[in-house]
Amino acid sequence: MSHYWDVACLDCDDELGLRVNKDPKGVARLVATAPSLAVLGESWPNIHIDVYESFLLSPETGIIPAGWFARHKGHRLVVRDEYNGVYGDCNEWGEGGEGGWDFICRLPKGHLGDHVFSKRK
Repeated sequence: MSHYWDVACLDCDDELGLRVNKDPKGVARLVATAPSLAVLGESWPNIHIDVYESFLLSPETGIIPAGWFARHKGHRLVVRDEYNGVYGDCNEWGEGGEGGWDFICRLPKGHLGDHVFSKRK
């Protein structure tokens, strides 16, 4: 079963456009270098980075624009999956008042106590 991950900006509600299957840790390595990629993107906004060669992500991921990181410099970047789960969060789904599974727990994975649900985007 596929489980795709991407880099998302929580401040702008924007995504980089990756579709990395089953490798959130690899995408987290990419997010960890975001400040350096932002500096690179400010100097050369049209440069693209081969994420397979640089971050050992899946070969089909392709290349990413460094300018995206420059536009999101200083923003809150997270590793987010196709279901809006954030890597490192609990991500337990909860049923909303109208019967839909549209709430998600954003506490850290493995937290103690009850889930605290917020509306999924």
